[in-house]
Amino acid sequence: MSRDEPKPPLVAPERLRHVVDLASRIAQSEKGFKIIPPKMVADDPSILTREDVVARLMGTTWLMRPAGGGEERLTLPELVVTLFNLFALHQQIMTEKKSGFPEGAVKFSLSFDVEKLMSPDIVRGLLAKLQIVGNPPPAT
Repeated sequence: MSRDEPKPPLVAPERLRHVVDLASRIAQSEKGFKIIPPKMVADDPSILTREDVVARLMGTTWLMRPAGGGEERLTLPELVVTLFNLFALHQQIMTEKKSGFPEGAVKFSLSFDVEKLMSPDIVRGLLAKLQIVGNPPPAT
């Protein structure tokens, strides 16, 4: 790739739409989800608190299992985008419910920059909110 060519996105546009929709479905179901980390995280969870967390975990596969069923294989950037959207949606839903918003679908727009979300501080903050469970996904 030459210096003039733009870098490919960390998350392809079709995957970005998919993981944002996934976050929306999970948040609105209010049933939760489980994250199964890659083996290196299962073996050494302290990786999640390190300054080089992004460099160490880039290229890994994570499994997300929504409580309603199904399973999603996510790259680290896809996981971060999903978690960012999920936590923002959950907070918005809880705020709307407290203010007496009627039951039903909640719609709102959320803007984010995937490159900025992938900063070590943001990634560590999002991953710190997880309870890591289970066996790591098999290598693909």
